[in-house]
Amino acid sequence: MLIRTLWGALIAVTLMASSVLADTLNVSIDTSAVAGSPLKAVFDVTANTPFLNEVDILNFSAPGSTMGLTETTGGLVDGDLILLSNPAPFTFIDTGAFFNELIVNLTPVSNTVTFGLSYTTNAPVPGTPPDQIAFFLLDSSYLPLFPTSDPLGADALFSIDLNGTSSSPNIYSPAIQSSPGNVQITVPGTTPVPEPTTLLLTLSGVAIIAFKIYPTRRGQE
Repeated sequence: MLIRTLWGALIAVTLMASSVLADTLNVSIDTSAVAGSPLKAVFDVTANTPFLNEVDILNFSAPGSTMGLTETTGGLVDGDLILLSNPAPFTFIDTGAFFNELIVNLTPVSNTVTFGLSYTTNAPVPGTPPDQIAFFLLDSSYLPLFPTSDPLGADALFSIDLNGTSSSPNIYSPAIQSSPGNVQITVPGTTPVPEPTTLLLTLSGVAIIAFKIYPTRRGQE
């Protein structure tokens, strides 16, 4: 583990020596509507040019939540989240593969989740699409926790194109940009749908009450 951590730190230092972490984004999530349930916080980085950009997750904190094992795909992911720290001061996602992903499992989540993102914005070579960061909230079945206004239909909450300029992130409702560099997400509550039997019993009860009241009122006319 120490060797892997040192290797990850070396990669991070090398990347930072060749480029400056240009932008940061602070994210605050109100998860009180699903507190007590499992939740997956998903960080995806698509690297059309391998090793061009770096993404760091800073000060990830989920007070009262239980940290489950993280899941990774693609390039090296190392740091405090891999060690299941909560809070987790520093974690980085290497962009050595085309698709790089970190899934933070909160089993269960409590009322709030906060973190910062720090990332380079190195432009791709001409004719190549830019690298992109995207963030999702999924349930225990790896399905979106709720729909968003993501135009691609993937239900991302925000995405960031690393195109060489310091640009604003793309924010998808119900996420909002509360101020420059700050994103606020409130997980919407759900209204439970009555079971069919319960619904029929309720409607039957209403019908019986109405039947009893209606003749009484007619008799009083």
